[in-house]
Amino acid sequence: PEFDAAKASGELAASLGKLPYLEVDGVKIGQSKAIERFIAREFGFLGSNSVEAAQIDQLCETIIDFKAAYNKAKGASDAAEKEAAVNKYFAEDLAASLALAEKSIPAGPGPFLVGSKVSYADLVFYMFLASPGGFHDN
Repeated sequence: PEFDAAKASGELAASLGKLPYLEVDGVKIGQSKAIERFIAREFGFLGSNSVEAAQIDQLCETIIDFKAAYNKAKGASDAAEKEAAVNKYFAEDLAASLALAEKSIPAGPGPFLVGSKVSYADLVFYMFLASPGGFHDN
């Protein structure tokens, strides 16, 4: 009921009638990735210069591609085809994609993906690959 009322009143217009949205100083920001980048920028997780920020964005977009590939594999309508596609994703595609992503990581002092401190890219890669209850649902 609360969601429907908020949507009907126009409260969710900035987020296209959906959740999430973030309100900052009376301004509503929609779209989860825009919110993530806003928060990353506000708290210093987008690198120390515009080149690092672009490299961080590049790595985060890479994860979006990986997620799309997984969702495509899961989207097969036939159960056997779906199982084969998901198995191939984990056995071949994900490893090959991660190897390519590793080559795209800029040279740096480490141990972080970009620059000399934790970035939004580090958080996104962690959430995708290692966090308990992370992206992969199997």
